[in-house]
Amino acid sequence: MNRTLPFFFILAILFGCNDQDVTLESQREHLQQVRKEKNRHEQNISLRIRVANRFLSEGQPLEARQHLREGMHEYPKSLRLKYHIALVNIQLEEYDKAKQALNELLKEKRFESKALLGLIRIDVQQGFYDKALQQLNEISVLARQGPEAIKILHQKSLLHRRLLDFINQEKAARRAVSLNPQNPISQSLLVLSLIDGAPLKKVNTQEATKILNEVTPQQATSPWIRVVSALHLLHNNQRHQSLALLQSLNIQELPAATLFWIGEMAHAMNSKSLLQAAAQRYSEMVGDSPQMALLHAYNKRDTNIVESLTVLRASRKLYSQDPRFHLALAELVLQKGEKEMSVIHLMDAAALAPESTMLQYKVALGLMNAGVPLKAQNHVEGLLKKHPKMVEAQFLLAELHAKMGQLDLMDAVFKKLKAQEAPCRYGWLLTVRTFQDPSRVQKGIKQLQKCVQRFPKHPTAHRHLGDAYAGLDIFGRAKRHYLAHLKLPGDEPEYDRIKQYLRRQGVKEKYIPRKGQRQ
Repeated sequence: MNRTLPFFFILAILFGCNDQDVTLESQREHLQQVRKEKNRHEQNISLRIRVANRFLSEGQPLEARQHLREGMHEYPKSLRLKYHIALVNIQLEEYDKAKQALNELLKEKRFESKALLGLIRIDVQQGFYDKALQQLNEISVLARQGPEAIKILHQKSLLHRRLLDFINQEKAARRAVSLNPQNPISQSLLVLSLIDGAPLKKVNTQEATKILNEVTPQQATSPWIRVVSALHLLHNNQRHQSLALLQSLNIQELPAATLFWIGEMAHAMNSKSLLQAAAQRYSEMVGDSPQMALLHAYNKRDTNIVESLTVLRASRKLYSQDPRFHLALAELVLQKGEKEMSVIHLMDAAALAPESTMLQYKVALGLMNAGVPLKAQNHVEGLLKKHPKMVEAQFLLAELHAKMGQLDLMDAVFKKLKAQEAPCRYGWLLTVRTFQDPSRVQKGIKQLQKCVQRFPKHPTAHRHLGDAYAGLDIFGRAKRHYLAHLKLPGDEPEYDRIKQYLRRQGVKEKYIPRKGQRQ
């Protein structure tokens, strides 16, 4: 009897272990099944989001939202779907619905930084820039590294640009590049900030060139890099190359931010078709925003100033905190002949961003164009007290002195200037602003000749030399410099006037470069 007990005891242990193994195996199978089911759900949700994004890219936000809502019926607890529906609602300007969904995500402690970025996007779209910047600074604490941190820095850089705060725009872009030097969006935002801030720091142009020259072939295919490359070409007065690069891009495939930059460049280059295409696509992707109103105003200004003004004024209450809005209004009312109203808009812009160097410079320039040189002079002198080495401000002060007949003061400004391009500006002022003084015209010609020696492909210098020689009836030299000007990119609006002059001087049509086909 005693001998059989250990045997039964051993059998019991063996059979018990077998039951335990069966239980563990079934648990493993169950977990695998749950994981498979969860993965299937996630794949279905991801597919819905991809299809919705495709609808958005084709300018169909209502269809995108409907597709996402159908997904919510199938997966009512999906926070990802809720988040993407909120983003579509922002685009459709249904801000209350979007805010409610994003605040619910914050309570769930999921998608926290993304939900906050969504709320910031609502503030930006409504023109509440200061509030948006404050929130961006707060969520920077939540994400110091990784993709979320980089996205936050991208938003900060773009937002500072809207406020014309190019110094902080550059700081945010540099920080983004330091977190991931290979990110083409970060690189493009840094190049953008360097070009925007070039009037403050001339070395910016060289650094921007260096960055673009060092991008890899793969990075060079990025639409962000290609668009800022076009901006860099325009900044270097290669407008035809810039326009050709922009026209080679597929507008339908470009990110929204780059569309606004294209709109700005198209406006600067007077390319109405490109501006219209960029504005239309931007409207489909973003809906109403300060940038959209500006693009519409740019699009209308050449054909109908009144309609352009109507577009801006209709949006003024919404976007009254955007300084560029007031600059655009000031320029338009000045075109209409309302100088006093132009000054009011300029001062409104100045008050919105007192620390923005470039904004204050643009205000001073606008005041000069509005016919209030003393007010402009006070403004630019205040700017130079803070930034004594700002070359553009020094040039503007010299031009103001020339306009007011203070030629000795104008000369004094240029004596102090060490900038390489100083002879180009000085020569222009001497030959255009002081044309009644023949001795100054001759001095201006010498300055422009220095400019051409330093910058052989400077189209504006050749045009100014042509104008000076034509005014002195030195036709041979005038023709030579006018033809040199027409062979170089830039100053397209002057083409017809110069072509007519060359025709009158007997230059045959075949020797005059065609419009739009200049080197």
